[in-house]
Amino acid sequence: VDEVVPKRAWDETVAERAQQVAARSPRPVDAQGVTLHPLQPDGYTYQHVKAELDRERGMVEITIRVPEGGLPLDVTEVHRLGDAFWPLAVTRELDDLILRLRTNELELGTWLFRTSGRIDDVLAYDDLLAANVDDWLVNEVRHYFKRVLKRLDVTSRSLIALIEPGSCFAGSLLELALAADRQYMFDGSVRDAENVAEIVLTGANFVGYPMPNGVGRLESRFHREDDHMAWLRRESGRRLSAQEAVELGLVTDAPDDIDWDDEIRIM
Repeated sequence: VDEVVPKRAWDETVAERAQQVAARSPRPVDAQGVTLHPLQPDGYTYQHVKAELDRERGMVEITIRVPEGGLPLDVTEVHRLGDAFWPLAVTRELDDLILRLRTNELELGTWLFRTSGRIDDVLAYDDLLAANVDDWLVNEVRHYFKRVLKRLDVTSRSLIALIEPGSCFAGSLLELALAADRQYMFDGSVRDAENVAEIVLTGANFVGYPMPNGVGRLESRFHREDDHMAWLRRESGRRLSAQEAVELGLVTDAPDDIDWDDEIRIM
């Protein structure tokens, strides 16, 4: 017991402790908070996150969508958007979905993760967040996304990421794939060089979102092998093909267009 507080002084003591904690916040005293409007999903479909349940196979397919265009120009626009700012909005939706599935859908033991959108848009959002880390709202959004990723790390389900043409597993969204137990990447480059899947490593994958144990997912994946981590850093910022991702150890397998459907079905 660190301290005993009489009941008559309880409210005052709690308020005093809260003020002490608040005083350590980097948020400006005159900062205006943002309103978090209630989420209004249609079943398991949100604005940026959609889950399709297959109860017969005990599986759920989760797709995270990145909107085209509309990227805020600066941090002032981020504050104006409030909870409509995509990184905050998609994090809230994913958080809500994870908790609902874990609580209400106990028989759905396999979660398939997909993403849809432009890699450039994901990287632009990541750059915006990285350039404004000193802003209190941006800081909170980054911490919130980190906590949601930690929810996946401790979720007792089989998590599988499917990286396909049109996917945007890059930077912060690549962390979703790294949090999965397996990653399958479509390799269609042999017959269709225009219809390929790509991933991109960024600084967010090295220092941005540690796991509950304080270790990054890349560090955990490669057991803190310094030479391999240095190799990954050299490849950061470049679009990686399926074969390059396999060579770097970033995905479990990369079936080609002939084997993809069967491999995923069997898996």
